[in-house]
Amino acid sequence: MLWCEAKRNGDAPTCTMLARNAFTVGMLVLIHHTHHGYARSIGSPVCSHKGVGHGVPVQSGDGGYAIRVQGGGAALLEAARMGTPTTVVVKGSIPYKGILIQASDSSDEPVGSFARDQLGEGLEVHPSCDYAVTHTIDHAKEPRAEDEFQFITPSPLVDGDIIKFKVTLVKDFITWYALEKTFIIGQLDSDDAPADEG
Repeated sequence: MLWCEAKRNGDAPTCTMLARNAFTVGMLVLIHHTHHGYARSIGSPVCSHKGVGHGVPVQSGDGGYAIRVQGGGAALLEAARMGTPTTVVVKGSIPYKGILIQASDSSDEPVGSFARDQLGEGLEVHPSCDYAVTHTIDHAKEPRAEDEFQFITPSPLVDGDIIKFKVTLVKDFITWYALEKTFIIGQLDSDDAPADEG
């Protein structure tokens, strides 16, 4: 729609488009919803493992990335007993721009959380699912090949329980990976074991 206004001094009318204001408002809304480094579309699977909405399927393999918990399932059990966090590391040889990490139990229900006050630069607790951590725009601008998280283990845990870490990594717009690594509570695991393909 066009809005025209005649000037008093006899000059030609000045016309502005209402669409300009609508465009400006639309851009502000878009910036607001993407300032965390990912789109927050209503109804989109933003908290879903393998939920990258780029229109490109997940890559096969692990892309050289791995999920590690120092001390494995034994460390997770000890952390649950002591009420202390456990260090989880996501690492690869090639930097990635985006990440989503979460943990689930044997029923695939989210468990535990990540220490919000100990997240590195470019990381935040996901605003749509407080059991997961994602990247911010700072991480996307300065990709890195490793992130460390302090995982707050759910309690109580007993020997034989399962905790599975699920990680979605976005290397670039068309290249992304979905990793999973399962830990059996109470068992020592090799930190050198590769992540399972998700």
